[in-house]
Amino acid sequence: MNQFFFQFAWLLLPVAALAGNPAVFDWEAKLGGDRVAAFRFWLPGDAQKIEAVITVVPGRNGDGRSSAEDPVWQALAKSRQCGLMGCKLQGADYWSAEDWSGRQLLLALEEFGRQTSHPELTNARMALWGLSAGGQFSYSFLCWKPERVLALVENRGHYIDWVAGPAARHVPALWIAGEKDNPLIMEMMADSFTVGRRGGAPWAFSIEPGAGHEIGRTKEFGILFFNAVFRSLQPVDGKPPVAWTGNLRTHEIEPAAAAEPGSQLNSWLPDEPFARTWQAFVTGVPFPSLENQSLPAQ
Repeated sequence: MNQFFFQFAWLLLPVAALAGNPAVFDWEAKLGGDRVAAFRFWLPGDAQKIEAVITVVPGRNGDGRSSAEDPVWQALAKSRQCGLMGCKLQGADYWSAEDWSGRQLLLALEEFGRQTSHPELTNARMALWGLSAGGQFSYSFLCWKPERVLALVENRGHYIDWVAGPAARHVPALWIAGEKDNPLIMEMMADSFTVGRRGGAPWAFSIEPGAGHEIGRTKEFGILFFNAVFRSLQPVDGKPPVAWTGNLRTHEIEPAAAAEPGSQLNSWLPDEPFARTWQAFVTGVPFPSLENQSLPAQ
C-alpha cells in the first residue's frame, strides 16, 4: 500500500463536495501613489466560526486574488473551517509588512469580518504562504505581528532585514528553497532558519531538487504542512501527535525524542505523515498531486 495513502485519503472527494453556498468577497484599500492593496476572501458555506485564515501572497507585484477561488486551497480551508484570502500587493517596499502593507492586510480582515458577518476575522490568526517577495512579506509579518500568525510557509524569497523575536520563534514554519535558485537567497534563508532553530523554533528547512525560482511543488507541500499543523492543534483523540525531525544532510527522519544530542538544527516536522512527505520532497520522490482534488472535513 502506498505510504501516503492515509495522509491523502481525505483528498478523494470531488470538488463538488464543497457545498453549502460558499461566498467570495473583495476589498481594495484606497491608497495613493503606486501602492496597491487588494484582497479576495472565500468563506466556506457551512462555516460557523472562523478562527484562522489561509492567506496566499504571490511573487513580486503579482496578483494572488485568484487563489481565493482555487479549489485546492478551498479544499484545505473547507476541511479546517478556515477562511481563505488571496492578496495583491504592489508598491514601494510592500514586502516589509511593518511599513504599510501589513496594516492593509489587517484592515482587509476587519472589512471581511463586516462583509461576512464574522467579526471574529478581525482577530483571526493566519496561515501565511508566500512566494519570493510574498515570502519576504510573510516572514516580515511574522516578525512584526507574531500573535497573528498560526503557521508560515516562507518560499523562495528572503532578506535578513528582520529578526524573529521570542514570540515569532513559537510559530511553526516551513522554509522552502530551490536547488537551482539564486545561491544568495538560499544562504539568507538558511541563516534565518538556523538562528530560529538554535532558539528552539519549530521550523523545517527544505530544498526542492532541480527547482529554481518557481512554484514547483511548493503549493502542495505547503498545503500538507498547514494541514499537519492543524492536526497538531486539533487532535482527533485529544492527544497531540509526536513531532519528528529530518536530517538536512542525510534526509533521514525519526521521532524528535529519538534524535541525537546536537541535532537541534535538523528540520522540525509536526508528525510522522508530514515527516514522510518532507523526506519525499527533499529527495525528489513524487507524492500525489493535489490539483483538482478536495479535502473532506476530518
